[in-house]
Amino acid sequence: MARSTQALALAVALGALGGCAAQPIGTFDPATISRLGGEVQRDIYFRPGTANLLPGEAEEANGLLRGLVLRPQDDVIVTFGSTGSDRLNAQRAATLRRAFASGPARLRIVGPLGFAQVPDQPDVVLLQVVRYDRALVTCQGSGRTNESPALLTPIPLMGCANAANLATQAADLRDLTAPRRLEGSDAFPSIAAVDRYRKGEVKITPLDSMSN
Repeated sequence: MARSTQALALAVALGALGGCAAQPIGTFDPATISRLGGEVQRDIYFRPGTANLLPGEAEEANGLLRGLVLRPQDDVIVTFGSTGSDRLNAQRAATLRRAFASGPARLRIVGPLGFAQVPDQPDVVLLQVVRYDRALVTCQGSGRTNESPALLTPIPLMGCANAANLATQAADLRDLTAPRRLEGSDAFPSIAAVDRYRKGEVKITPLDSMSN
């Protein structure tokens, strides 16, 4: 009887261990936010060794942009590689900025940084039109996403709630993955307030008070 009890206890213990082994192993990697949306790509070409596009390239590219009915939340991204000359790189960047009527979308010119190597095809430019329709929140520690919300691990989802809240509350989904450049705040309201104080033009609203 004792042996059967021990065997039963051992079987239960082994079953419990097997169940623990079957549990997915989570990590404490932070949640990530990625873009889900449409994208259109097209190659355009410079005349070799110059800052001029080949004839008809700008017209065809602009025709493509007009046909897409761009929105203010869209991005037109123009990426070109190094020519080996900083001066020519700067001239090509200026040419690309003048060439595209991207409005109302945001135009982003992405050129070589520092002493970049010359690519195999330095005269090829990649034109991308990106639309930020949805954001995908991925919780690395569990495999949980906002499309597959099942909890796959007992380990806490570190930072997942914050990322999900950001994706839900963002006024512009583009800011989650391609944020706008931070600039200085407008100082005019503060200057006007100081000016009113110095001139004695500050209006003070009396507060109601109670006394015995």
